[in-house]
Amino acid sequence: MSEKLPLKLKLLYGAGSFPANLVFVAAGAWLLYFYVGVEGEGNQLITPMAFSISLGLMRLIDGITDTLVGNWSDNLDTRWGRRTPLIAVGTPFLAIFFVLLWTPPVDGLSMINAIYFFIIYNLVFFTSTLIMVPYQALLPELAVSNAERIKLSASMAYFGIIGAIFASFFSGLIVSRWGFLAMGLIIGVLLFTYYLPILSFSEKEITREKHKHVKLSLSKALSATFKNKPFLHFMGGFVFFRMGFELILAIMPYVVVLLMGQSEGMSGLIIGICLVAMAGSIPFVSRLIGAWGKKKVMLLALGSLGVVFPLMYFVGLLPRLGGLYQGIVYVFIVGIFLSALFVLPNAILADIVDYDEKNTGRRREAMYYGVQGVLHKISTALSALIISGLFMLFGYSQANPLGVRLAGPVAGFFMLAGLICFIGYPLLEKAANEDGVHKDEQSIK
Repeated sequence: MSEKLPLKLKLLYGAGSFPANLVFVAAGAWLLYFYVGVEGEGNQLITPMAFSISLGLMRLIDGITDTLVGNWSDNLDTRWGRRTPLIAVGTPFLAIFFVLLWTPPVDGLSMINAIYFFIIYNLVFFTSTLIMVPYQALLPELAVSNAERIKLSASMAYFGIIGAIFASFFSGLIVSRWGFLAMGLIIGVLLFTYYLPILSFSEKEITREKHKHVKLSLSKALSATFKNKPFLHFMGGFVFFRMGFELILAIMPYVVVLLMGQSEGMSGLIIGICLVAMAGSIPFVSRLIGAWGKKKVMLLALGSLGVVFPLMYFVGLLPRLGGLYQGIVYVFIVGIFLSALFVLPNAILADIVDYDEKNTGRRREAMYYGVQGVLHKISTALSALIISGLFMLFGYSQANPLGVRLAGPVAGFFMLAGLICFIGYPLLEKAANEDGVHKDEQSIK
């Protein structure tokens, strides 16, 4: 295929991020609130500890499936390609399980609800993995040059933001008017947009099938992955970023209700404002990446959020400006810096895959994206445990919301930890000739 991708392909491939963000932004924004409720208000389905332990165990199980699916996809050889068959099979099952997530069997606090949550959310994780690992693994094969990878990643970010806006803003309106099950049903139907990228092109024709795909056992594939120095530095930064971000996302309904003094339905609007700021910042971020390079922009974003996230502690406490407006200003500023961290990871990982091929002679995109998925989910589980600890130690009630306020400084700490990890990232940008052959600007020591 040519180095420059047609606009139609960029748009249709990027559209796959729409349903991905529908699922996990909606789940991240509402699951804790739906199952745990607000302390003292009698709307609890499971305890905070049961929620956190269940999520932690699920992430461990999901970590195993991520690497299994990644290795399976890398070794798969069908007439339709290595990636698209798994996406096609996983989509309808993901839609079904996501709807079931919002139908707990018992009305009120019950261990049965905890078991149900554990089983159904595990199935959501597995089917999502079956889709997302192969989907992300297509990026390094579709986009050859650095410029095209940034554009493809930006397309994914735009559609991801659209999905996130729907999952946050519109989901809040749906929940307020029709309830959580209605939200699950509508999102379940929209998940079939996963079929847009796989129906838009032939994987065999458009990806770089000239590369020889040598099959590796899971143990050998994992060993080779964790020997990749650039990957280790990248994942350190990525994991801490996700821990901070997931913490802020999960806590947002509590920020809206307890710190800003608004109804739970306003959560979607507040998150939507953050996402609009992200979308508006992407063109500037893309130009900045072209001028400064991926590493410098990644460090800038992590450092900035390390300063901005802790300011959540003061939402609702400042004089003159009301809690609602303080929250709006806060999430808008957060959205500006978050935009870079939603564009960069996929493009950076594509460079790492190329570096791996240079050293091993193998294309192992899905394994890298699978391991990234494992660590992403572990970071989400850890953030849930941290929230549970903050709630239990410091409170999350109208009278005592200190546990909610402290989430901001904790998230800021994670951003600065991510910055420290990523400083050692040694793989700089790749300059591409017009024929798509890459030249390293700096060799890896």
